[in-house]
Amino acid sequence: MIRRLPALLLAAAIALAACGDDDGSAPDTTDATSSTSTTGAPAVDDDALAACEDLAAEAAPAQATRTFPDNPDVTWTVVNASADEASGLVQVEVTPSSDEVGYPAFMLVSLCEDVEDVVLLGVYAREGGSWVLLATTDARDEIDLAPEL
Repeated sequence: MIRRLPALLLAAAIALAACGDDDGSAPDTTDATSSTSTTGAPAVDDDALAACEDLAAEAAPAQATRTFPDNPDVTWTVVNASADEASGLVQVEVTPSSDEVGYPAFMLVSLCEDVEDVVLLGVYAREGGSWVLLATTDARDEIDLAPEL
C-alpha cells in the first residue's frame, strides 16, 4: 500500500519541477521550506512504486547495518515504509533493537533505479520531534536532501 509522505515533500517536488531551465543550469534549491528534493528522480508508475516500497523495506535492515558498521550486533526493525509518487523516493523508518546507535529511530531515504536495485540516498535520525539529516551517500549527487523532514 502506498502511503503519502508529508505535504512538504509533494510541495517541494512540484516547486522543483517548475525550477531550472533546459540550459543545464542547476535549479535553485535554497528555499528553507522545501523538504526532500526530487531533482533527477525518475517518474514511476503506481505498480513500480509499490514494488519499490516493498523492496526498500526489505533492504532497509541491511542498509542500516552497513550505515552503522560500529554496531554490528544491532537488530533493525522496519516500522513503516512510504513512497511518494511525485518524487519516486521511498522513506523507510527503522528502529534499532538497542540504544547503542544513539537515536531511537532512523529514516532511510532511497530510490529504486530498477526492479531489483534500491539506492540509499540518505539517513535521517529522529531527534526530538523531527527527522534530522544524519548522512548522505554519493549515489545520486543531483538529488539534494533537506536538513530536516
